Amino acid sequence: MLVHRIAYLIRVKREDPRGLLVPTYNRHAAAEIRERLRRLIGDDAAGVTVSTCHALAMRLMGASFAGDQDGPRDFDGIVMQAVALLRGDGLSKAEAEALRETLIQGYRWLLVDEYQDIGHEELP
Repeated sequence: MLVHRIAYLIRVKREDPRGLLVPTYNRHAAAEIRERLRRLIGDDAAGVTVSTCHALAMRLMGASFAGDQDGPRDFDGIVMQAVALLRGDGLSKAEAEALRETLIQGYRWLLVDEYQDIGHEELP
């Protein structure tokens, strides 16, 4: 259903694929959505940002585990930091809104896969 909604936005509503952000619950779901979308709409699928919630949080925080061979990886901590950033914790309402606008610049659509699996603590 989600893949068809994305295809509808791109093919029928003529939305720019680069304006769609699709967070997923896990890597398997992200890969499946990318593949199904590619089969349905072809090359335009490459423009859609399909990523796990954890990967999006890492991107927002500028975090990377590349080359980090030691210790446990605190994905949940990074998610919570990204949520605090999106909420604008410690900022005025105007500053928080400006920051959010900067962080999600260019995205017109947010289509969440398996929204029911997102924990309350992960909601901005």
